Amino acid sequence: MRHAATQFLVQLSSLGLAALPLTACATSDILGGQAPRRDRGFYGKALAGYGSLEDTEVDTLRGGSVIDATEGSFDAGLMFGAALGYDIDRNWSLELEYMYRSNDLDEARAGSTVLGTDGDLASVAVMLNAFYRFDTGWALDPYVGLGFGLAQEVDMDLRGGNTGADGSYSTETPAAQFMLGAIREVSAGVALFAEGRFFRAFDPEMGRESGASNEGLRVETEYGHSALLLGARFSW
Repeated sequence: MRHAATQFLVQLSSLGLAALPLTACATSDILGGQAPRRDRGFYGKALAGYGSLEDTEVDTLRGGSVIDATEGSFDAGLMFGAALGYDIDRNWSLELEYMYRSNDLDEARAGSTVLGTDGDLASVAVMLNAFYRFDTGWALDPYVGLGFGLAQEVDMDLRGGNTGADGSYSTETPAAQFMLGAIREVSAGVALFAEGRFFRAFDPEMGRESGASNEGLRVETEYGHSALLLGARFSW
């Protein structure tokens, strides 16, 4: 009986050792499996997502003085863009990005002062981004990024107010952003990624384009935008 039990344990151990390579392969398939990628070269990417603007104070000014201060809130909205970049090595890359963002105005009011109950706040930004990609060799590589550039047009449309400020306002202002995401190579030269980012246009003060009945009015607001994006990256 003891001899039979010993033989059974030996056979069981042999089966366990034989299964180790199969287990390692299965684990590798789960954690790994990225398509190969080159160390350096050019790439392009397209991305789109959904983002929200933080609630903020929206002021109307004349001659640098605030004449109406209201609390503004905005609905979540779409964003989309494209970028052209260069992989310096397997970790570092630089790119030039063009991005459009738009969020509808929910309302901007303080008590009986209503700056607007309809309209939107949109921007077009050109950014220089730097990314660092962590080369894990697994299914997904995490990455971080930092960008600086110009919100070359921040545009606000106001409608439905009682202050005479209805109209369109715009300006340009410096901007910065932070990115955190994960990327996966799906075939040679093609990768998919998901990303979260925070974008800040620095306190745009917008001049009147059209429509406002009061000459010399300006609108000032903060612009902090958080978003989730999906995109595709094509290398050559």
